[in-house]
Amino acid sequence: GEVKVTDDFSYRSETIKTVTVASGITGIGDRTFSNCKNLKRISLPGTLRSIGVRAFGDTSITSIKLPNGLKSIGAYAFYQSKITSLDIPKTVTKIEEYAFSYCLGSVCIPGNVNTLPASLFEADMKLKKVTLGQGVSRIERAAFRHCGLTGVSFLDSVTVIGEGAFSFCADLRKVSLPKKLTEIGNGAFNN
Repeated sequence: GEVKVTDDFSYRSETIKTVTVASGITGIGDRTFSNCKNLKRISLPGTLRSIGVRAFGDTSITSIKLPNGLKSIGAYAFYQSKITSLDIPKTVTKIEEYAFSYCLGSVCIPGNVNTLPASLFEADMKLKKVTLGQGVSRIERAAFRHCGLTGVSFLDSVTVIGEGAFSFCADLRKVSLPKKLTEIGNGAFNN
C-alpha cells in the first residue's frame, strides 16, 4: 500500500521526530511528511518503489538510505531538507524537478536515470560534488543553476546539456565536456 496523509495529520507534524515505514509499503504519497520540521530520522522498507511529490520537503532529515528497488522520486521530494549526501539506488529510473533543491552536499546518480530534469539541484549552494553514472544522457534546463559545484566531468553518455544547466555556479572552475555531446543550450555555463 501507499502511505497517505490524513486530514488531521498536520496539527501533529511538529511533534514527529522519527518514522519507521513498515515493510510492505510500496509508496510514500505526496506531502506525507512535508513540513515535519522536527523529523530527523526515517527508516524506509525494501518494498518501497516510489516517493511522492514533496514527501520529505522541509524536514530536518540529515541522512536517509534509499532502498534498492526504489524506482521513482517525485518533484520537490527532499526540497529544503537537511540531507548532506545521498546515494541514489541503481533501480531508480525517474527523478522529477526540484527533487533535491536546497539540500545536498554530494550525490551519486546512477546511469539508469537517463535524464536529469529541470532545476533538479537548483540553488543548492551546498552541492560540491556530483557523480553521474554511465547512461545519464540529458541534463535539462537549470538542473544545477546556482550550485556550489567546483568542477564537472561528464561521461560520454551525456549528449545534451540544457539551457542554463550550470549557470550562476560561481565556484565552477573546471569543466570537461563529453566527446558525444550534440547540444549545449543557451547560457549553459553562464555566470
